This record gives sequence, C-alpha cells and structure tokens, in this order.
Amino acid sequence: MSGFECYQFRCFSRPLDKAEREEVSSWSSRARATSMGATFTYSYGSFPKNEDSALLKYFDALLYFSSYGTRKLLLKFPEDTVDLAALHQFDIGREYELNLMVQKKRGFVLLEMYWNEEEGGWWAEEDDYNVGDFQSIHTGIIQGDYRSLYLFWLKVASEQVRIQDAKDFYDEDDDYEEFKAPSIPPNLNRLDASLQALVELFQINQDLIAAAQNFSASQKVQEINYQALLAQLPEEECRSFLTRLLADEAMLSTRLRKRLEEFSGKKQNVSTTAGPDIDEILGKKGEAKQLRQKKEAAAAAAAHKTKMEKVRREEASHWKTVFFNLERKSGKSYDHATTALRDLQDAAEFFGTMDKFTPKMREIRENYGRSRTLIARFDKAKLVK
Repeated sequence: MSGFECYQFRCFSRPLDKAEREEVSSWSSRARATSMGATFTYSYGSFPKNEDSALLKYFDALLYFSSYGTRKLLLKFPEDTVDLAALHQFDIGREYELNLMVQKKRGFVLLEMYWNEEEGGWWAEEDDYNVGDFQSIHTGIIQGDYRSLYLFWLKVASEQVRIQDAKDFYDEDDDYEEFKAPSIPPNLNRLDASLQALVELFQINQDLIAAAQNFSASQKVQEINYQALLAQLPEEECRSFLTRLLADEAMLSTRLRKRLEEFSGKKQNVSTTAGPDIDEILGKKGEAKQLRQKKEAAAAAAAHKTKMEKVRREEASHWKTVFFNLERKSGKSYDHATTALRDLQDAAEFFGTMDKFTPKMREIRENYGRSRTLIARFDKAKLVK
C-alpha cells in the first residue's frame, strides 16, 4: 500500500556549494536541492541513503514525517559546540515508538527526537511541517537552552508511565526501570514559535506542559559584551580566529562566542541536578487542566457576550437578511437565513427578550412552512416552533 514520506534536510551553519548540490540532487529523482537544504518526498519507495550519513556530511537538521504516523527531528552539532554531559541528561535511549537519543559520531553530536504513533498515521502533505521552523531550537541548544529537550522528555516520560500503568493493571511482568529526571530549564513558560512548532509536531500535551511550568523559574537572558571581551583576547588567539575565518570555517562565530564566554568566566553553567520526577509533574496535570478549562470557558463566555451585543446593535439588519434570503428560495439562501435567525434567537435568550422573538419566528414558520427543506433547517438549528 502506498503512503507519503517526506525528508526535509536543512543547512544552518553553511550553504551547500555547487558540487554538493549536484551530489545531493543525484541521490533521487525526487530530490529538490538548494544551497540551504534538500527535500525528498515519496509515495512509493524510500530515501536511498543512510539518513545519519547524509546529515553528517552535508546538513545540520533532518525533519522526517510520514502518513504512517512517524515523526522524527534529527539535529547535528559539532562536538565542541555543545555540552555533552548536559545533553545526556535527556537521553532516554531508543524505544520502539518513542525515544530521545544523543550519540557521538565522527566529531559530531547527533540528537534525535522520534515518535511513531501507536494508533497509526494521518493524511500527510509536504507543507504540514517545515524543518526551518526548528533552527532557533538548534541555536538554543548550542547556547544552553534545553527547553526543547525537556518538552520532548515530558512526552516520553509521561508515555512510559502510561504504558507501565497499563501493564500493572494487567499484572504483566516487566523490567521497567524508572529513569532519572533531568534538571528543569528556566523560562519554560515562554515558548517561542519554534518551541510551539515542536509541541505541535510531537503533539505534546498542553496540560502536561502547564504542569511542568509550575516548577520552572523565570530567568533573564544574561547579556555579554562580546566586543569588549574581544579586545581582551590574547593577540595570538585573535590571529588564529582570523585565519580560520579566511578558511571559511563553519560555525566559527559560535565557537568564538563560546571562547569569549569562557575567557570572561561568564559561561552559563547548566544544572545537572535532577528536577521534579514525572509523577510529581503528572500530579499537577489535573490542576493545570482545570485552570485551562476555566480560562477557555471565560474566554468563550466573553466572546459570546461580545457577539450577542453586536447582534443586538445590528438587529434590524439581521431581520432584513432573514427575509431577503427567505425570498430567494435557494439552498444557500435558506442556510444564510437560518444562521441569522439562530443569532437572533441566541441574542433574545441572552438578553431575555424571547417574548418578542418567539412570535416572529412562529410567523415565519407559518408563512414559509411549505418548504420542507427550510423547516428541516429550522429544526436542525433548534429554532423555536
């Protein structure tokens, strides 16, 4: 059976040159290569290369999704640009359906977030997701911002708890071993567009996120005067960086910033102390859900009140719309008339003026009752009889 698969590769640190674009394009007739990446889509067949190898040689990120229910985000970092010990906090390893894994390969660190939906896939199209949406996550991890990893860890950990609870219910023996919770990053209550895209891609539960936000501190981003620090860097190191710049070394600006942070003593120290365990966060999930529902109900009530006030102000216009569309006697015009009458009835109920609306509605039913399709619309909309 055919299905849809999409492989989106992207360069963040350097563009592909002409020879590299030609090489990537030669992999498949389904390739669309540019200086900043390549996309491969398949309804039959699959990607002809090893994904990790392709990423290691040419790209910085891979986003894969398919109609079979699989979604994967794979990010590559030069080993000297990330804190490997901090990343390993979030490494849960490989499971069949869900994993977060950190690996060292050929001088790089590969970070993989993988999810295969247990209940199967969905109708997928190429523009459902864009790997470019995750560039700031790549940058953030280099800078010590691990909110993305923690968000995905929440999904993995909560899913393991769900699976274990199901096995316990059926008295199934299992070698389940609870894994250590990572430190919780600050500013989890400030999710930018890139983090929101990650939440959407992996369908991370919003109430679970809200529960975890109770444990995350707010913290201002530390500002560093890189220009002032550059003036203090030893001349020999400055010449070395300039030489590497002339050689077009990839991610040199990132390496220079990290060196200046080390030189200044202001390098961010990421905590490796365990944060709240998943059971503690799940304990807060119910409270978060109730709070969300309360806010949603309040917002819905406010929106309804605003709409009803608008209908009341424009009541005469609504009644004109009703009779204009009733006289046109078409399916679409009957739909418009029914919608306008439903709004008028809602406003009458809201403001306590049903004694005025009801006689008008009954008169309309009597005058236009010969149209069964119209009356069926009125009944479906629960307009008064």
